Amino acid sequence: MFKTIADGSSISVGFSTYGNQHLFSDTFGRSSVLTKENLKDLATLMENATFLDDSTLSHPRSDDLQHFYYCKTSLR
Repeated sequence: MFKTIADGSSISVGFSTYGNQHLFSDTFGRSSVLTKENLKDLATLMENATFLDDSTLSHPRSDDLQHFYYCKTSLR
């Protein structure tokens, strides 16, 4: 869990077990940019991220997600 600034507000960001599985799947199944090494530095990457936009949910969810935040960060 760590805090980041989004749209002028400080928010806490954390991952559930399901979220971690989804992140892992996205990282290695859909991207050739991220590596396993990047995952261990995720908190640092997010602390240095720039908030881009946010979005409400498009449909009800069963995993207690309530909102999406989009950020940009640099790996190198």
